[in-house]
Amino acid sequence: MYEIQYNKITRGCSKPFSNVNFVDHYVPNRSETLMINAVTDGLMRGIFYTSDLNMFIRDRLKNELSEELISQGIQKVEFGHFGMDVYHCRQAVEYNLTCTANINALKKLTTSDLINVGAKFTNIQYSNSRFSTIKVTEINNKDGLIIFEGSKRGTRNKWGFGLGANDRRLLSQLSAGLSENKMTLCNKDEGRGLFCLI
Repeated sequence: MYEIQYNKITRGCSKPFSNVNFVDHYVPNRSETLMINAVTDGLMRGIFYTSDLNMFIRDRLKNELSEELISQGIQKVEFGHFGMDVYHCRQAVEYNLTCTANINALKKLTTSDLINVGAKFTNIQYSNSRFSTIKVTEINNKDGLIIFEGSKRGTRNKWGFGLGANDRRLLSQLSAGLSENKMTLCNKDEGRGLFCLI
Protein backbone atom coordinates (compact mmCIF):
# COMPACT_ATOMS: atom_id res chain seq x y z
CA MET A 1 0.00 0.00 0.00
CA TYR A 2 1.29 3.44 -0.93
CA GLU A 3 2.09 5.72 2.01
CA ILE A 4 1.58 9.43 1.39
CA GLN A 5 4.89 11.24 1.86
CA TYR A 6 3.21 14.62 2.33
CA ASN A 7 1.77 13.42 5.66
CA LYS A 8 5.25 12.60 6.99
CA ILE A 9 6.41 16.20 6.73
CA THR A 10 5.79 18.16 9.92
CA ARG A 11 4.90 21.85 9.99
CA GLY A 12 6.28 22.58 6.51
CA CYS A 13 9.94 22.28 7.52
CA SER A 14 10.72 20.28 4.43
CA LYS A 15 9.10 19.22 1.19
CA PRO A 16 8.40 15.61 0.32
CA PHE A 17 10.88 14.18 -2.18
CA SER A 18 13.33 17.00 -1.44
CA ASN A 19 16.00 14.39 -0.66
CA VAL A 20 15.51 12.59 -3.97
CA ASN A 21 18.71 13.07 -5.87
CA PHE A 22 19.59 10.65 -8.64
CA VAL A 23 23.08 12.07 -8.87
CA ASP A 24 24.04 11.40 -5.23
CA HIS A 25 22.54 7.89 -5.28
CA TYR A 26 19.74 8.59 -2.79
CA VAL A 27 17.89 5.39 -1.90
CA PRO A 28 14.15 6.13 -1.76
CA ASN A 29 11.67 4.15 0.34
CA ARG A 30 9.08 1.87 -1.31
CA SER A 31 6.40 4.54 -1.67
CA GLU A 32 8.87 7.08 -3.05
CA THR A 33 10.11 4.48 -5.55
CA LEU A 34 6.56 3.79 -6.75
CA MET A 35 5.88 7.50 -7.18
CA ILE A 36 9.24 8.28 -8.81
CA ASN A 37 8.80 5.47 -11.34
CA ALA A 38 5.22 6.50 -12.14
CA VAL A 39 6.07 10.21 -12.49
CA THR A 40 9.14 9.46 -14.63
CA ASP A 41 7.09 7.18 -16.88
CA GLY A 42 4.38 9.83 -17.23
CA LEU A 43 6.88 12.54 -18.11
CA MET A 44 8.66 10.29 -20.63
CA ARG A 45 5.28 9.66 -22.30
CA GLY A 46 4.89 13.41 -22.74
CA ILE A 47 2.19 13.98 -20.11
CA PHE A 48 2.54 17.62 -19.19
CA TYR A 49 -0.54 18.92 -17.39
CA THR A 50 -0.78 18.30 -13.65
CA SER A 51 -4.34 16.96 -13.81
CA ASP A 52 -3.40 14.52 -16.59
CA LEU A 53 -0.31 13.38 -14.69
CA ASN A 54 -2.38 12.84 -11.53
CA MET A 55 -4.88 10.69 -13.43
CA PHE A 56 -2.09 8.72 -15.10
CA ILE A 57 -0.41 8.01 -11.76
CA ARG A 58 -3.70 7.10 -10.06
CA ASP A 59 -4.35 4.63 -12.85
CA ARG A 60 -0.81 3.26 -12.73
CA LEU A 61 -0.85 2.85 -8.92
CA LYS A 62 -4.49 1.74 -8.64
CA ASN A 63 -3.50 -1.48 -6.84
CA GLU A 64 -1.57 0.55 -4.25
CA LEU A 65 -4.17 3.26 -3.61
CA SER A 66 -7.46 3.29 -1.74
CA GLU A 67 -10.27 5.84 -2.13
CA GLU A 68 -9.61 6.96 1.45
CA LEU A 69 -5.97 7.61 0.62
CA ILE A 70 -6.81 9.56 -2.53
CA SER A 71 -9.43 11.71 -0.81
CA GLN A 72 -7.15 12.63 2.08
CA GLY A 73 -6.71 16.41 2.23
CA ILE A 74 -8.89 16.99 -0.84
CA GLN A 75 -10.75 19.84 0.92
CA LYS A 76 -7.51 21.80 1.37
CA VAL A 77 -5.63 21.20 -1.86
CA GLU A 78 -6.59 20.21 -5.38
CA PHE A 79 -6.00 16.46 -5.72
CA GLY A 80 -5.37 16.29 -1.93
CA HIS A 81 -2.23 15.10 -0.23
CA PHE A 82 -1.67 12.50 -2.93
CA GLY A 83 -1.67 15.32 -5.49
CA MET A 84 0.94 17.14 -3.40
CA ASP A 85 3.10 14.02 -3.54
CA VAL A 86 2.75 13.97 -7.33
CA TYR A 87 3.59 17.69 -7.53
CA HIS A 88 6.69 17.52 -5.33
CA CYS A 89 7.89 14.29 -6.92
CA ARG A 90 7.54 15.84 -10.37
CA GLN A 91 9.69 18.80 -9.29
CA ALA A 92 12.37 16.42 -7.97
CA VAL A 93 12.30 14.21 -11.08
CA GLU A 94 12.48 17.15 -13.50
CA TYR A 95 15.31 18.74 -11.51
CA ASN A 96 17.27 15.49 -11.51
CA LEU A 97 16.72 14.89 -15.22
CA THR A 98 17.98 18.42 -15.93
CA CYS A 99 21.02 17.93 -13.68
CA THR A 100 21.84 14.62 -15.33
CA ALA A 101 21.63 16.19 -18.80
CA ASN A 102 23.79 19.14 -17.65
CA ILE A 103 26.40 16.83 -16.11
CA ASN A 104 26.63 14.71 -19.29
CA ALA A 105 26.92 17.82 -21.47
CA LEU A 106 29.57 19.30 -19.17
CA LYS A 107 31.65 16.12 -19.40
CA LYS A 108 31.60 16.37 -23.20
CA LEU A 109 32.45 20.08 -23.15
CA THR A 110 35.35 19.75 -20.73
CA THR A 111 36.70 16.58 -22.34
CA SER A 112 36.84 18.23 -25.75
CA ASP A 113 38.26 21.49 -24.30
CA LEU A 114 35.38 23.56 -25.67
CA ILE A 115 35.03 25.35 -22.33
CA ASN A 116 37.28 25.73 -19.33
CA VAL A 117 37.81 28.02 -16.36
CA GLY A 118 39.18 31.33 -17.59
CA ALA A 119 37.58 31.21 -21.06
CA LYS A 120 36.42 34.68 -22.16
CA PHE A 121 33.68 35.80 -24.52
CA THR A 122 32.82 39.33 -25.59
CA ASN A 123 29.64 41.24 -26.47
CA ILE A 124 27.28 39.09 -24.43
CA GLN A 125 23.73 39.72 -23.30
CA TYR A 126 22.35 37.86 -20.29
CA SER A 127 18.74 38.62 -19.42
CA ASN A 128 18.43 42.40 -19.84
CA SER A 129 22.10 43.19 -19.22
CA ARG A 130 24.76 43.58 -21.88
CA PHE A 131 28.33 42.75 -20.96
CA SER A 132 31.47 43.70 -22.79
CA THR A 133 33.11 40.52 -21.50
CA ILE A 134 32.10 37.39 -19.64
CA LYS A 135 34.55 34.94 -18.17
CA VAL A 136 34.05 31.37 -16.98
CA THR A 137 34.92 31.52 -13.27
CA GLU A 138 33.80 28.09 -12.14
CA ILE A 139 32.68 24.79 -13.54
CA ASN A 140 30.43 22.91 -11.13
CA ASN A 141 30.74 19.22 -11.97
CA LYS A 142 28.19 18.17 -9.34
CA ASP A 143 25.17 19.73 -11.04
CA GLY A 144 26.58 20.60 -14.47
CA LEU A 145 26.54 24.38 -14.09
CA ILE A 146 28.95 26.81 -15.70
CA ILE A 147 29.40 29.96 -13.60
CA PHE A 148 30.17 33.18 -15.47
CA GLU A 149 31.28 36.62 -14.35
CA GLY A 150 30.28 39.54 -16.53
CA SER A 151 31.81 43.00 -16.73
CA LYS A 152 30.75 46.17 -18.49
CA ARG A 153 32.81 48.87 -20.09
CA GLY A 154 33.38 51.86 -17.82
CA THR A 155 32.76 50.16 -14.47
CA ARG A 156 34.64 47.91 -12.09
CA ASN A 157 31.46 46.08 -11.03
CA LYS A 158 31.13 42.37 -11.77
CA TRP A 159 27.93 40.37 -12.20
CA GLY A 160 27.78 36.62 -11.70
CA PHE A 161 25.36 34.13 -13.25
CA GLY A 162 25.18 30.42 -13.97
CA LEU A 163 24.03 28.42 -16.94
CA GLY A 164 23.39 24.70 -17.31
CA ALA A 165 25.91 23.03 -19.61
CA ASN A 166 23.07 21.46 -21.60
CA ASP A 167 21.65 24.82 -22.71
CA ARG A 168 21.04 24.36 -26.44
CA ARG A 169 22.13 27.87 -27.41
CA LEU A 170 25.43 27.56 -25.59
CA LEU A 171 26.03 24.06 -26.94
CA SER A 172 25.38 25.06 -30.54
CA GLN A 173 27.96 27.83 -30.34
CA LEU A 174 30.60 25.86 -28.47
CA SER A 175 30.26 22.76 -30.62
CA ALA A 176 30.70 24.93 -33.72
CA GLY A 177 34.17 25.62 -32.37
CA LEU A 178 33.88 29.39 -32.48
CA SER A 179 36.84 31.16 -30.98
CA GLU A 180 36.93 34.02 -28.50
CA ASN A 181 35.29 37.25 -29.75
CA LYS A 182 33.21 35.40 -32.36
CA MET A 183 30.46 33.96 -30.17
CA THR A 184 27.22 35.18 -31.76
CA LEU A 185 23.69 34.13 -30.98
CA CYS A 186 20.49 35.93 -30.07
CA ASN A 187 17.27 34.52 -28.72
CA LYS A 188 15.29 37.77 -28.45
CA ASP A 189 12.41 36.19 -30.33
CA GLU A 190 11.96 33.65 -27.56
CA GLY A 191 11.26 36.41 -25.06
CA ARG A 192 12.33 34.38 -22.05
CA GLY A 193 15.17 36.64 -20.99
CA LEU A 194 17.52 33.72 -20.45
CA PHE A 195 21.05 33.54 -21.79
CA CYS A 196 21.38 35.64 -24.91
CA LEU A 197 24.65 35.84 -26.78
CA ILE A 198 24.95 38.71 -29.24
